[in-house]
Amino acid sequence: MSDPSIAKLSKDMPGKNVSGWVIKEYVNCGNSGAVFRAIGPTGQTAAIKIISEEIIRRYGKDEQIKRIEREKLIIGHSHPNLIQVFDGGVCTIEKKEYLFIAMEFLEQRNLKDVNNQIVFSMIPRIICQLVSVCRHLESMGIAHRDIKLENIVIDPTLQNIKLLDLGVLKPLLPEGEYPRNKDFIATLRASPPELMERREGESIDDWRAITFYQIGVVIYELLTKKPIFEKQSSPKPALILAVKSVYPGFDDIPDQNGPLNKALVQLCKKCLRKDPSQRTSILTWDAFENILSDMATNSLEKKARLLKQISNHDNNTLQQEFEAARKTADICQNLKEGIRRLCQSNPSNCLYPLIISHEIISVNTFNLKITLSEVQEPILFTFKINFDLYTVSVFRVSNHRESFLYDDEVGSEDVNNEVINTLLLHFIENMPNEETEG
Repeated sequence: MSDPSIAKLSKDMPGKNVSGWVIKEYVNCGNSGAVFRAIGPTGQTAAIKIISEEIIRRYGKDEQIKRIEREKLIIGHSHPNLIQVFDGGVCTIEKKEYLFIAMEFLEQRNLKDVNNQIVFSMIPRIICQLVSVCRHLESMGIAHRDIKLENIVIDPTLQNIKLLDLGVLKPLLPEGEYPRNKDFIATLRASPPELMERREGESIDDWRAITFYQIGVVIYELLTKKPIFEKQSSPKPALILAVKSVYPGFDDIPDQNGPLNKALVQLCKKCLRKDPSQRTSILTWDAFENILSDMATNSLEKKARLLKQISNHDNNTLQQEFEAARKTADICQNLKEGIRRLCQSNPSNCLYPLIISHEIISVNTFNLKITLSEVQEPILFTFKINFDLYTVSVFRVSNHRESFLYDDEVGSEDVNNEVINTLLLHFIENMPNEETEG
């Protein structure tokens, strides 16, 4: 806690009322301020960040207010892997003004703290969730710009993540309307060359290239269990040179040629290209999901091999499990692509932004979580496939309970279009009515 203003805040704020939130205790401090646990008028717990006086002096009060307003852009735009923001702005306590942001209170550790507990088979699931939330932000016209292990927390089961620390996020503006602030305020080691040098472009592709690079940094550090450019981290000019021209090595990864690790390394290398145009030319959001889906299949095959060792499955049974795992992943991907195509062809604007995430549960079961409206909570479905009868059973999941919806036939390589059409109709029928201006 090198900033004396944060040390003072940690002692002075407990018991104070911040715009209706009563501060209970000091939790920790970040680069920009002190974080407290607080209780709202309805009993809701929140994390309140009070911006430090040093940050306000360095960057200016107006700039910090703009930063808070940017964080408030996500209010009402829920995503299972994104921290919720409740409020923010200026409050007066005992005739003194404070800048604050009220967020979801998460008693979870960040990925940096638990990195040594993250085994390689967990990484595709983590990255799939990260890709989903970054794609969600982009659909809102927002780029995070400071994606790193420290800004991602994970639940105690090491299954589900949330992206937080939105202080550096930026709205994507039309070309020519972009305010050029030359101050670099992201994390140097996790930033691509163009962001470090503040020569990034203004288009969605330009900001997507930054997101891809930072996702690559997350993959690299989860694989190697060490910070990227660790050997060049000091002095600072050495780190700057590394960000500009050094490609990190992967020699320390155990079993580097294993199917899963090899696929992760190749994906990581694509993300970490120095040229931003190369990143977006060889990667798309759909490509990310396809690659991660393949990795999930590889993980299932590995589990099937272990199952054979334990249970002495015969080769025919093992081969059937391999084939079912591949088909399940293919069907899941085809279903997602089919729903996207139908939504894109639908003239109703209420179908956007479209968010689809999936989780492969077993060799013949997967979950699909879909949101078709900003105001709609994600809808979770479970698909159970019978490869002997070529049928799929669809269940709606609510409060951890499955409700049967319908059965349908499924092709050996594709999902029957009727499944997609029926699902889409189900979403449209259950969407909230929105008044439109005539």
